[in-house]
Formats: sequence, structure tokens, C-alpha cells
Amino acid sequence: EKRKIIAGLHAGTAKSRSIAKNHDQLQEWFRTKTSKAKKDKRIDFLMSLSKVLLKKLKIIPFKTTSHTEAFTLFEVLNDRGLQVSQSDLLKNLCIKKGGSDFDKQKIMYHKWQEVINEKLEEKNKVHFLRTSYNSKEIFRRKNELYAGYKDLLKKKDFEETKSYIEVELNQDVESYNNCLLEGDGLPISIQKWITLLYHTGVVQWRTLALSLLRIDVNLNQQIEITNILREVFEIIFHMVVNGTRTNEIKSL
Repeated sequence: EKRKIIAGLHAGTAKSRSIAKNHDQLQEWFRTKTSKAKKDKRIDFLMSLSKVLLKKLKIIPFKTTSHTEAFTLFEVLNDRGLQVSQSDLLKNLCIKKGGSDFDKQKIMYHKWQEVINEKLEEKNKVHFLRTSYNSKEIFRRKNELYAGYKDLLKKKDFEETKSYIEVELNQDVESYNNCLLEGDGLPISIQKWITLLYHTGVVQWRTLALSLLRIDVNLNQQIEITNILREVFEIIFHMVVNGTRTNEIKSL
């Protein structure tokens, strides 16, 4: 089992992966510099390194007076190029709807945890959010996702944003997990084509599937959805067999 790099952050989680990688690289670099060098060379190296750490390295603390300021700082730092997942940025965007009311911020935080973090694996979160967005809004590329949600949520107040998470996103999470064959409750005829689509190895069809599964399914709609999914499978199957780029599915 991998040991913890810092308290409360396990080296095996997605969020700590870059920290663990950098830690390992620095450790290996330091070992290489010190293990094979002669004593005087090691001393020179350590003295030079200590000068850099003591005189050139600067740690600048940021202290904010409110959670709202902290969230804003979080976004600004990311805009300057730090690698923060778009899932975290979107969570931050929703939490900010609580304004300066810490209780509201906590409610929004726990709602996001309940719907997104507890029901989706880390590796699936951004793809889910993009799939959900593209299933009902104009198409957005991955690097445009945050801007899309920011525009979508800008007119929503706290209650509307909370409702959006617990109703719309929650419903789409259930459908998305069905697309990953990790859910249940779908009619057998629909589940059959979802399963076949899953095994094509293509993911673009999930946007359409979320749109279809958002409908309250009666018998007639079930037949219609089944027919659409069958046609989508036939198209994707032929594209895969013929070596067509699956990105072209987006334009169909």
C-alpha cells in the first residue's frame, strides 16, 4: 500500500497523483545526486541546494477573510495555469452560489458530494459533466466545459442551482452509470442496446443516450428509444469495422 505524502491525502488517489509523481521524481533526483558522488562533491551539492532553498525559494501565503474570497482566489489561480480539474472548478462555481452564507455553502458542498463525488469515479467525472451538458445544450469541447457551465448557471440563484444538481444532474448520473453498465432499472430492450453500444469501445453515443433516458418511458416511447439505439449501434458498428474516426459521430 502506498504511504501518505501529506496527512489526509493518499498517494493512490487521482487528486494526489501529481504530488506523488513529483515526490518520486525529486526523491530519485536527490538520490542520484548524492549516492554515487564523492564526499566533497556531495557536500558542495548540499551547500548549493541549501542556498537555493533558503535564498531563492519563496512561499507566499494567501489568507482570505471569507469563503467567497477563497473560492474566487481558487478560480484565479487556475486561470493562471495551475492544473485543477474542471469537476473541482464546477463544484466551486456551485458553492459560490451560497454567497457569504457559510451554511448555504456547506449545503451546496454536501449536495455536490452526494450527487457527483459519491456516485462517480474520479476518472469519469469530467466526461460525465461534458456528456450531460452536451445532451441538452450547444456542443462544448472539453476545454470549453467550464465556460459553458458558468454561462448556464449565471442566472440561477442558490435554490435553483441546488435543484439543478439534485434533480437534473442526479438523473443524468443515474443514466450515465447505466451507460457504463453500472446501474439497473432499465427495460431489458433498452439495456440490450446500451450493452452492445458499451462494448463498441466508443463513448460519443452516451450524449444521445442521456437525452433519451431523460424521458419518462412508457411502452410506445420504450419502443422508439429502442429503435433509435439500435440504429445508433448499427452506425457505430459500421464505423468501427470500416476504421472511420468515431469523432465524426458528433456531426451525425
